[in-house]
Amino acid sequence: MNLYFTYHDLWGANITLAGVGLYVCVEWYWQNMQLYIWPVFSITGDLTLNLLLNGVWYNHVEDNWP
Repeated sequence: MNLYFTYHDLWGANITLAGVGLYVCVEWYWQNMQLYIWPVFSITGDLTLNLLLNGVWYNHVEDNWP
């Protein structure tokens, strides 16, 4: 999946998500005559984020996140 946009060649982003996996699970238990249910979601994949800030492209911004 790829999303690319710019605004006046000054601001923008190029976002790529590859190898996407979606895990959906419903966990539940029965206690004191009451049923408890909650969904569990997990999204995996390889994210690449390039940002255009004030006319300068910054590549692989996601590598600098903590």
